[in-house]
Amino acid sequence: MYPVEEESTSLARPRTIIDLYGSITGATYTDNTLSNVENAIVFYLDYSKSEGVYTGGATSKVEITDITISGLSGTADAIYDILVNADVVGHHSDR
Repeated sequence: MYPVEEESTSLARPRTIIDLYGSITGATYTDNTLSNVENAIVFYLDYSKSEGVYTGGATSKVEITDITISGLSGTADAIYDILVNADVVGHHSDR
C-alpha cells in the first residue's frame, strides 16, 4: 500500500465475491495520508464476478478478522462505507 493516496475512491478496499467462503485476516494499513479520497475505508461483500459489479446484497460468507487501520490522516468525503453479511461479521470497533 502506498503511504499517500490521492484522488481515489478508497484506501482500504477488500472485495469479496457473493456466496463464496474464505477469509481476509491480518491486513494492516498504517500511517497513510489521504488527499481528496471518496471513502477512506470500503468493505463490500457483494461483488458479482460474473457480472463485474456490486450487487447491493452482501451474501459473501468471507470472514474478515484482525484488520488494523491506524495513523490515517488527510481528507476524504467519508471515513468508511461498509456493506457486509452480518452472519459472518463479529466484533468491530472504531478508534
